[in-house]
Amino acid sequence: MSRLVAVPAPSALRLLLRRSKGDDQQTYSLDVQRAGALRFADGLGIEFGEPIEYVSDGVAGDDIDGLQALRNLVAAVCPGDIVICRDHSRLGRDMLESATTIRQIVAERRARLYYYSTGEEVLWRDATDAAMTVLRGFSAQAELENTRRRTAEALRARVRARKLAGGRCYGYQNIQHPDRDGRRKNTTAEIDPVQADVVLRIFSLYADGGGLAAIAKVLNAEYVPTPSHGRRGTGSWAPSAIRAMLLNERYRGVYVHGRVARVRKGGRRVAELADESQVIRVDISEWRIVPEELWLRVQARFSAQAAHVAKNGNPWRTGRERHPLSGLGRCANCGGPITVANTKATGGVRVQAYVCAYRTKRGPTVCDVSVRQPRAIVESAVIGHLLDNVLSREVMEAITARVVELAQAERSKAAVPADDLDAELRRLRAEQKRCARLLATLDDAGELAAEYSARTKRIRAIESDIAAAKAAPAAAELAVQSLADEVTETFRRLRRGLIGAPSEARKALCALFSRLNFEADGTRWAITGVPRLELPAMAKTPTICDPTGSRIVEFHKVRILTAA
Repeated sequence: MSRLVAVPAPSALRLLLRRSKGDDQQTYSLDVQRAGALRFADGLGIEFGEPIEYVSDGVAGDDIDGLQALRNLVAAVCPGDIVICRDHSRLGRDMLESATTIRQIVAERRARLYYYSTGEEVLWRDATDAAMTVLRGFSAQAELENTRRRTAEALRARVRARKLAGGRCYGYQNIQHPDRDGRRKNTTAEIDPVQADVVLRIFSLYADGGGLAAIAKVLNAEYVPTPSHGRRGTGSWAPSAIRAMLLNERYRGVYVHGRVARVRKGGRRVAELADESQVIRVDISEWRIVPEELWLRVQARFSAQAAHVAKNGNPWRTGRERHPLSGLGRCANCGGPITVANTKATGGVRVQAYVCAYRTKRGPTVCDVSVRQPRAIVESAVIGHLLDNVLSREVMEAITARVVELAQAERSKAAVPADDLDAELRRLRAEQKRCARLLATLDDAGELAAEYSARTKRIRAIESDIAAAKAAPAAAELAVQSLADEVTETFRRLRRGLIGAPSEARKALCALFSRLNFEADGTRWAITGVPRLELPAMAKTPTICDPTGSRIVEFHKVRILTAA
C-alpha cells in the first residue's frame, strides 16, 4: 500500500458500492459510501466525467456468485481508470477471491484502485504487495466468520430461552418485547386464533385421506389468505406449502432450530441439512395447535407413503427432462409452469397431456385455463414446425452464407491496405538513414539516438504486419470456413436433438428458446417461443405450415397453433 500520489487523467471514474446482508450501520449504507467516494475523487484534483457506479445491495461478502456488480466492474475497467471503494472489505471477504480481483484491476487492467476511508492506493508490483493484499483479505474473512459464529451462538441461546430466533410461521403472531430504551430485544410467538383454525383444518383434512393438491384447491376456492399473502408469490396455496406445514413440529409445541446449515461450495454459500447433533428442539407447550393424536396420524400417513416409495420407487423422480416441453413452458394466463398430467382422449383412452400446473394443483380459482392437450399433438406441432421452417436446409444455407458475408466484411474492415504499409515503411527507412548520418557527426546525440531507436522499432513492427498481411488471406479464409462449418454443425446437432430421445429434444429446445408461452385457444394450445438462438428465420414475415393439421398463425417469435 502507498499513500495518495498524483495520477494521470483517467478514462473513467468507477465507484464500487456494496452493502452486505445485515449491514444496517450508517457507515456501510450505499449513500454514505457514494458520498465518501465522490469527496475522495474531488480531492484528487482531476476533472472527472459522470462516475460509473457498480452497486451490490444485500450480498454476503464471501458470496462471489452474488457479486455481479464486482464482476461487471472487472470486465469493464480499462487502463488509466480510477476505481474507488470504501475499504478492502467492500471488494469481498474471501481472501483469495478478493486478491484475484485486485490483481485483475491493478496488475492486468492497469487501473488505479483507492480505498477512500484511508486514502490509500492499492498497488500490485511484487510479492510484497501481493502478500499484503492477501493478509488484508485474511483479516476481512476472519472478521466475517467470527461475526457469523457469534450470531449463531446468540440465536441458539435465544432458542434455549424459549425466544424466537427470527422468521414468521403461519398460525402465530410475532410479539416484540422492547428493552428499557425502547429498542427491540426479544421476540416471542403467540397463537393467532384465525390462522390456527386453518392449520388445524389442514391437518384434519390430510389425516382423513385428503391429498395435498386437493387441500390446496379447497383453500384456494374459499380464498383463504396464504402465509405469504400480500408479500410475495401468487397469493394461492400450493401443495408444497401444505406439505411443509404438515411436517412442521412447531404446531405440536416443539420449536426446532438449526436444521439447515449454510456452507461454502464453489465460491458461494448454499443451504444443506445440518448434522442432527446440531439441531436444537425445545418443548413450548403454549405453542401447540395440533393435538398429539392428530399429529401422529398425519405423520403415520407420511411414513406409509415413504415406505411405499422405498419399495416401489417414485415414477415422477426422474428430473424435469422427462418431457420435452415441461418446465420450459409457462401458462400465458397465470404464469404458472406447464406440466404433464393424465387425461382422457377420444374413446376414453387415458393419455398424457400438457396442462397448466397451477390449474391442476391449485384449482380453477388460480387459473381458469382448462386445456389438456395430448403430448403427441403438441410436441409434433412444435418440433415439426422447427424442423420444417427454422432448422431446414434452406434456412441453414441462408444463415451460413450470411455469417460468411459478415465475417468477410469485418475482415476487410480491419485489414490495413498493404500499399499504405509499404509507403510508411519507405518513409521510416529514409528517416532512419538521415538520423544515422546525423549521429555520425554529433558527439552528444542522446535525443537523436532515441528517435533512431523509435523508428527502428516501428520498422520492425511494420515488417511483421506486412508478413502477416501476406499470410492473412489464407488464414482468414480458413477461419471463415471454420465458422461456416460451426454454424452448419450447430444446425445438424439441433435437428438430431429434436428427433432424438425426450431428454435430447428438451436440450435442443432450451438451446433455441428461453421460454415457451402456452396460450389457450379453445381446447388447444397456441404456443409462442421467445428465441434464445437468434436465427433470421425467427423474425421473418408470417408463414404457414401444417404438421399434423396445425397452423402457424404468426411466425414472429414462432407462434404455433396446435391441432385440435
